Amino acid sequence: MQHTPHELYISLMIIRDYSDMDIFEELELLGLEKPEDVALKQLRSVVPVLKLRQFKRTQVLMKWADSYNIDHALLNIDTSRVQNARAICFHSKIKHMLELCLLHWQMSWEDILETLQLNVSFKGLNDRIIQDYGTLFWSFDRMSNPDRMAYFKRIRATAGMWAAQDGFPALGVSLDMGVPFRLSEVEKLQYMKQTVFMRYAEDMHTRKMRARDAKDWMATYLELSKEVDRLQPAVEHTTVVFDAGVQAKLPSIDQLLLAEEPTFDDEEDIHATATVVPFTRK
Repeated sequence: MQHTPHELYISLMIIRDYSDMDIFEELELLGLEKPEDVALKQLRSVVPVLKLRQFKRTQVLMKWADSYNIDHALLNIDTSRVQNARAICFHSKIKHMLELCLLHWQMSWEDILETLQLNVSFKGLNDRIIQDYGTLFWSFDRMSNPDRMAYFKRIRATAGMWAAQDGFPALGVSLDMGVPFRLSEVEKLQYMKQTVFMRYAEDMHTRKMRARDAKDWMATYLELSKEVDRLQPAVEHTTVVFDAGVQAKLPSIDQLLLAEEPTFDDEEDIHATATVVPFTRK
């Protein structure tokens, strides 16, 4: 059965009792892959349906959401949170750059937002919208690795998507979006070394590798490893010599603990509120 990263958004439509035709039309409008009939049938068998004119969080619905660790505020497809995340689908440049950033866990929400701000013109987009989009439309963390690879092949994933998937999201943004991205010589070699290893592993486990191929991949990997070791800055080991004078100046454990205690100024204001403005071009 084919799985897609936007299955949770499809689930929101099922919750509101959308017909198959309604679901297919919505996905076509958003430029998202339509599920197979068997996949849609499987979703309908596990997602609770609200046959009500107005949305209501029933116990069954909240229990289903908890089983998938879904924020209850995202269950109603008509809310501003869901619609703000949905709006990203209509901004192709923002959408693709965001998806590249979300393909690997290395980038924090703050790093993703900063990357977007540096490379596209918009206002009103914040980390909450980004997280909601990742949950509803790009939830690769809910897909197995074979499901991911199958999806990539179906949509003919770009070079940048493969780079991001392999752990280099910033490089993926550079490859697909033409964004300048500086890599040190060591980082370039590390990327090549990891790519060689992934290709070796793929060929090995799909039984496509011949002995000569294995020897060539191994030689390339070892050569890259030598270059990384040669260029990698040496780690300096500092030896600390304690004498009577130094020991007398060392702070006590109580002083260290006191110094690390947070002040009230550093605490987050849990009562702070913010108004979400639909993002538009500047």
